[in-house]
Amino acid sequence: MAKSQHDMALLTLKNILQVDLNKDIDVVVPILVENVQTGDIPKAADVFAVAVENRPEILTHDFRIQSAKKNIQIAKASNYPTLNFLGNINTFYTNQNSTSAQMLTGNYTPIGFVEGTLQKVLIPETQYNTIKTKYFPQLKNFLNYSFGVGLTIPIYNKNTVRFAVQQATKQIAIAELNKQISTIELNNNIQQAYIKTITAEENYFATQKAYLASQQSYDIAAERVKEGMSTQLELNLAKNTLIGAQSRWTQAKYEYLFNKKLLEFYQGKNISLE
Repeated sequence: MAKSQHDMALLTLKNILQVDLNKDIDVVVPILVENVQTGDIPKAADVFAVAVENRPEILTHDFRIQSAKKNIQIAKASNYPTLNFLGNINTFYTNQNSTSAQMLTGNYTPIGFVEGTLQKVLIPETQYNTIKTKYFPQLKNFLNYSFGVGLTIPIYNKNTVRFAVQQATKQIAIAELNKQISTIELNNNIQQAYIKTITAEENYFATQKAYLASQQSYDIAAERVKEGMSTQLELNLAKNTLIGAQSRWTQAKYEYLFNKKLLEFYQGKNISLE
């Protein structure tokens, strides 16, 4: 029965930590110093002063406020003229591009006779050869480019800039309000952790005294049974009382440990079980 409860507790812990359920884990019992000193507990105001400067939930709001302020500058920029420089250059190649060249064949064709002498009149024969234009000459031949400058002056933009500035201003107010809410929540959590730590410390000392008193009562009952002045039933009752007191003292120890470590967490300290 106890082993089953132990296995179920480990399974629950794996689910909470999102650990592979087939992976073996072990629980290290934290060591708590027996003599707890009140001075070891930091003041809530000191913890808050450190946490408000370092906690990510507060720093996130600072970045959002800065972003919202930048959005105002971006929105106002639409009121200024815009100067644009334009440029374009292109060329192309096609395998259909070619050039034709006229060449003499060396032959002659008669086209008539000279009157009186009947001498033939000849003209040289020619032919045309088609040659495809090469790649790089085509790129050079078809190269074209253009450049230009444009100036845009906003005259009337249907109040879009004014609305954008108002919206960005509201986002700043919202971001600042969210930061204020998070700061209040952080301070409230720290105050609660501080009060719980103080209460746990007081409960630790109270349960410690109860345990020591129960231990003395058990020792007296054991001695009385040994001397024949008491019964085994009274000894069993004293033992049960001792076990209950020890259980409450142990629980108080770890309640104190948890709440004190929580304060250290808000201070940004490394959490150690030693």
